[in-house]
Amino acid sequence: VLAGPNDTFTNELNVLPNIINLTGQTTLLQSAAVIKLANKIITNDTGMLHFSEQLGKKTVALMGPAPFGYPSKTQTTTTLIEKTLKCKPCSKHGQGPCVNKVYYHECMDSITPEEVQNALL
Repeated sequence: VLAGPNDTFTNELNVLPNIINLTGQTTLLQSAAVIKLANKIITNDTGMLHFSEQLGKKTVALMGPAPFGYPSKTQTTTTLIEKTLKCKPCSKHGQGPCVNKVYYHECMDSITPEEVQNALL
């Protein structure tokens, strides 16, 4: 698991077997090196997605509220998972407050583990 030092939500993954959680422990360059060593990548729409694509890794991209930053290699190495919602994008950069009053963060929360697993396989 690669994430920034403020991404404390990744702590819940520490109870799972076979997880190496490097949250807040790597620089950007070190994160790219970890990705280079990986066989497959699951990422959201961040710089790690673009590292993975440029390194030619099989990538599953979980696309949330942002209106841009989409992967460029969806025909070759990247599988895109995203939900089509009326509230998406919710802001210019997808970093604004969630405007979905019925289902908070539906764009990400409605992506199921089964969808991700199927995309990996």
